[in-house]
Amino acid sequence: TSASYHFFPFSLFNMPNGLLLHKPNTKKEFQGDDTFAIGSMQGWRNSNEDAWQQFTPVHHYSYYAIFDGHNGIETAKNAAKYLHQYLQESFDKIKTAIDLHSFHQVIKETFVRLDQNLKDIVKDESGATCVRTL
Repeated sequence: TSASYHFFPFSLFNMPNGLLLHKPNTKKEFQGDDTFAIGSMQGWRNSNEDAWQQFTPVHHYSYYAIFDGHNGIETAKNAAKYLHQYLQESFDKIKTAIDLHSFHQVIKETFVRLDQNLKDIVKDESGATCVRTL
């Protein structure tokens, strides 16, 4: 079992009292290995607010997620850090073969738990959107 979570480093570009740059940073960053690849671009924001995670296996599944930070990176970074742990713990509670209904419940409960815990972990006004596959 291996897990990794990553976030793209903050940019050196800063615009006083604003979230946007005077012009977009179009430098693209790519990472990956022989099982996946990911690319990211900062764009108009002061910093790159993207984070990603790969985790294999989660209860016999492979897991990949991309977190798009909103108004900062803290939520995306912490979601990438904890989501796979919560998902694994939820699957570990199931002692029998999993049916589709139970599978959906695990996913729903995992995201609800993550959302509740992020409220205590993240101390800024950031948010995030997550796209994941399992």
